[in-house]
Amino acid sequence: MSFPIWANLRAMKRLFSPLGLVLFLMPSLLATPRFFPQIGDGKFGTTRLQTSFIFVNAGPDADFELEIFDADGLPLEMELSSLGTGSSFSVSLKAGQAIEAKTPGTGTVKIGYARFDAPETVGGTAVFIGTDVPTGTALYEAGVPASGPVNGFSIFVDSLGKRNTGIAIVAPGSGGTSAPAQAEPQTLTLTLYNLNYEQVGTAELTLQPGEKVARFVEELFPAGSPERTQASEMQGTLAVTSQGGGMAAVTLRQLAAQAFPVGVPVLTTFPVVQGTATDPSGWKLVWSDEFDGPSIDLTKWEHQIGIGQGGWGNNELEYYTARPENSRIEDGKLIIEARKEIYNDGHIARSYTSARMRTMNQGDWKFGRLEIRAKVPQGQGIWPAIWMLPTDNVYGTWAASGEIDIMELVGHEPNKVHGTLHYGGEWPRHLSSGGSYTLPSGTFSDDFHVFVLEWEEREMRWYVDDIHFLTQNSWHSNSANTPAPFPAPFDQRFHLLLNVAVGGNWPGIPDSTTVFPQKMEVDYVRVYQRD
Repeated sequence: MSFPIWANLRAMKRLFSPLGLVLFLMPSLLATPRFFPQIGDGKFGTTRLQTSFIFVNAGPDADFELEIFDADGLPLEMELSSLGTGSSFSVSLKAGQAIEAKTPGTGTVKIGYARFDAPETVGGTAVFIGTDVPTGTALYEAGVPASGPVNGFSIFVDSLGKRNTGIAIVAPGSGGTSAPAQAEPQTLTLTLYNLNYEQVGTAELTLQPGEKVARFVEELFPAGSPERTQASEMQGTLAVTSQGGGMAAVTLRQLAAQAFPVGVPVLTTFPVVQGTATDPSGWKLVWSDEFDGPSIDLTKWEHQIGIGQGGWGNNELEYYTARPENSRIEDGKLIIEARKEIYNDGHIARSYTSARMRTMNQGDWKFGRLEIRAKVPQGQGIWPAIWMLPTDNVYGTWAASGEIDIMELVGHEPNKVHGTLHYGGEWPRHLSSGGSYTLPSGTFSDDFHVFVLEWEEREMRWYVDDIHFLTQNSWHSNSANTPAPFPAPFDQRFHLLLNVAVGGNWPGIPDSTTVFPQKMEVDYVRVYQRD
């Protein structure tokens, strides 16, 4: 159990009193690969964010590397006192030596992530604290309370005033820990104690090999239960023990009662993420289209033509074509363009045209990480989507065989995107569940954004610009013809679709405010699967 370690960290914090995000390195924790703390520097609004790094080498003489990346995984240049300016720094520390480096906290705000590469002799418990310099307001703190992988540890819980404590755990097999991969699920027992070490409640958490989870402590207990109520407003200890292999864990603490500053998550799970958005470690690139050729690669994409049945099932108003007016390559990007024009194929006339493209039988995957960088159109009645359908419909017609919506936007809400699963029975006995992400400022048509789905056997996670906004791990298929247990229907091959619809049940019809043409620009599509 590591509560004494946590107490020692608090004493060290008082000793050094650094501003910003703080890292302590002490013996035997950070085994390669290193964790990814979120960092920040600069002014935005009345906030002045500064990062301080304190490195302590409690082992023999050692060299290590510090690298800084932006949200897209690209090198991010920052100024660090005593180290200089750059995105990569080499640091040599003798045994027992410590070094402190600070960012200036001035200029335009920069938000990114740090990566550390060090020998096993440099390691230990790490704490990261985000602070607004002018007010001294602590925003969040993340730390690793015990050597990983381990079979047991404890964290300090402080949820008074809704300053919620969280925990992120990664099981062997993911690349997020140095432990060997395991083939069996891992059951964790989580026991919550108050300050008198009286038991408040017990919960269990089952992790599949390679699985990563992040939860507020109160979320470990059922909604409405006395344990959840008490966990949301208490101080104490959470003890975690593993009945299987070892695990690596990060504690996550929201210190500011309000989400502050806007757009920066106060509960970050990045310390358990290995790799970056553009080069996700632990995943192998298996399919991609960078759209660098002169025309659409028809060995990867197929156009769907026409109006579909019932307006593609949604009462949409467009006619999908394969014409370059509606889909083409420009400047290394795929353009899907919705146009207001009369189009007649000799049988059917429509007042709008657009394009709908799919990878069916040319790109089909069961599980994986799908990453799409795109600029999304807007306007009343405009409905862009990045989504997936089953290739084989093993469990029956829609939605018994499932649908995965990576990104949908209805044009009258240009700053909000949605991630959704459709499952259950065949229409009309279908079900859906999901969530949404709203930009802190601007719209999705202003610039490119990276949309990511991480689809594993028993869990799916949605991200926008590396911000994790949705996790789903409960669904089912109950087709009368083929009853199937979880994780059906999302245990079969799916293919990717890109389209811009006009009209339909959800966005409504265009009106006088809708500007045409509207374009979805796609910079790249990349699909990864586990090594």
